[in-house]
Amino acid sequence: ALAEVARWFGTEVFREDRVIVQQGEPGDRFYILARGTVEVTRIDNGQTVQLAKLEDGDYFGEMALLSDQPRNATVRTLTPCVCLSLPRDLFDRLLAREPELREHIRKISAERSAR
Repeated sequence: ALAEVARWFGTEVFREDRVIVQQGEPGDRFYILARGTVEVTRIDNGQTVQLAKLEDGDYFGEMALLSDQPRNATVRTLTPCVCLSLPRDLFDRLLAREPELREHIRKISAERSAR
């Protein structure tokens, strides 16, 4: 099953200082940061607020997919990055297939929403 799921992911390469996802855009992909560092920011009351720095093995993009709402933050590369990406339909399929993973991602998403 793991070998099958691994084939669902695509690889995307991003240069330093590139926006991967933009606050307000529709969520269409889930990302796992295979290599590199990104910063997560949000515009609140006209001010840019840094929410997190993510590194190898971290993931992002799940909140918009789970809530079916626009992206609530911007993710920009701080270094060259390699990401594994999963389109919405395959993300939904993965979570339907793997209940433990679904619960883990929902828990992390709820924690991130509370910030």
